Amino acid sequence: MSAVSAVRVRAGDTEREATAERLREAHAEGRLRYDEFDTRLGAAYGATYLDELPALVADLPQPAVRGSHPARPPGRTGPRLAPVALVVLAFVLLALGLPPFLLFWVAGWLLFRHWGRGTCWRSGTRATDTV
Repeated sequence: MSAVSAVRVRAGDTEREATAERLREAHAEGRLRYDEFDTRLGAAYGATYLDELPALVADLPQPAVRGSHPARPPGRTGPRLAPVALVVLAFVLLALGLPPFLLFWVAGWLLFRHWGRGTCWRSGTRATDTV
């Protein structure tokens, strides 16, 4: 009996459409001329096996990730310590017998300091960022 040959996996509509979308983006960026785009697009939709698709986009750069925003603005890598600091300060004030109204001053100062940087309090994005 002969050696076992590699099994080729058939391509589905999802894989064909993903390749076609990458080709459309490359054409929109000016990386493919219309005739080359048309030829590759036809080959993508006509592909029977998965191993035929990567060759159609192999010479194209990886697409940039769109719409991704960092969870926090650049420069803010640590955890948000304001809520933890307020809770610890509340326990310290109560343990020392001091009036807890000082918490309002500290909370106000922290919020003013945070908003003064131009960041949105809930999302963490800057007001100057564009979507």
